[in-house]
Amino acid sequence: ITQNKMEVVAWEENSSQIEPSEDLLDAALLCNRAEISTGDPVEQALVKFSNNYTDVARRRSAYPLICEYPFDYHLKRMSTVHPMKEGFRIFCKGAPEVILSLCQTAVTSKGQKVMTADAYQKLIEKHDALAGLGYRIIAFAKRESSTLPASRIQTEESLSFIGFIAMADPLRDDIIQAVDQCHKAGIRLLMLTGDHPLTAAAIGM
Repeated sequence: ITQNKMEVVAWEENSSQIEPSEDLLDAALLCNRAEISTGDPVEQALVKFSNNYTDVARRRSAYPLICEYPFDYHLKRMSTVHPMKEGFRIFCKGAPEVILSLCQTAVTSKGQKVMTADAYQKLIEKHDALAGLGYRIIAFAKRESSTLPASRIQTEESLSFIGFIAMADPLRDDIIQAVDQCHKAGIRLLMLTGDHPLTAAAIGM
């Protein structure tokens, strides 16, 4: 149905900044194995987005990857670990409902705040509004650790939510005609997708 040519079209953070925060940019480009011209389409889109606001090569050099837990289709998330002057910084990205469930706090313009039930619900509503437009939504989180985590469970615990990035994948030019021909032929169409139901419903409509 779509062209598999992802492009970042929006982002959402608990901040009044006009541009994406350094935390969001770092999460998008560091928890990522793609380059601008090679790699997974979703990750490529994130690198291109980050490159509009920061020097991707410089940031990757400043925070080299020392440990990675690759994206898992069952866990619906990916995590990376990077050394700091003191300790380690962890970034995690994935399905919004999964990432939010791992977060105990959220990054705001006034520092990290506890992830209350009300705050969680407001983030879900922001996600649903973006997904309802047919966008694929990726959530990002982080945390700092004084020691190198020994396992994936330790790496991904007690995260702090950073924000959402929304991506669009344009419909193929011939898809409307193709669907119309199928309907006229009496063929029932089913759409199989890994996207969130709200995203899939918007695309299918």
